Amino acid sequence: MGRKKILVYFLILALIGLASVIVFNTLKSKHRRFYLENEYYNDKGLTDVSVKELEDMLEYEESFILFVYNDFCSFSVPCDSVFDEASKKLNMQILQIPYKEFKKSSLKRKIKYAPSVIIFNKGKIVKYLDAEKDEDKERYQNKFKFQNWVTDNVYQRKEKN
Repeated sequence: MGRKKILVYFLILALIGLASVIVFNTLKSKHRRFYLENEYYNDKGLTDVSVKELEDMLEYEESFILFVYNDFCSFSVPCDSVFDEASKKLNMQILQIPYKEFKKSSLKRKIKYAPSVIIFNKGKIVKYLDAEKDEDKERYQNKFKFQNWVTDNVYQRKEKN
């Protein structure tokens, strides 16, 4: 009887371990870094994009970063200057669109207010900054925290072949 109990406990521990590995790998795979499209690795900083261009990028399943902004900013440091400086430092172009134009896009139900920075992988939203979340507010105001958030999600440069 003692050996059976030990075997059952061992089996339970093995199953818990296996389940933990599966859950960890599943969560990890959802947050893997990726490359932007080649054209977005440049030092252009913030670059305007139209609703039509945005819809085309989504249709062609491109990977890019988009800053949705209001014409006014309630932060002590203007977000656009933080993002522009960080994008130049990272050598990554960040596209920008005013919220009044963004509301005309197919994404209007997913991102309900601005400012917001959205990271797209193959035309799908994978991450975005939420100005309503305390943890994200610092990323709007501090270029280093913003840069870290970007590079946690996107590779900085494509490797040369």
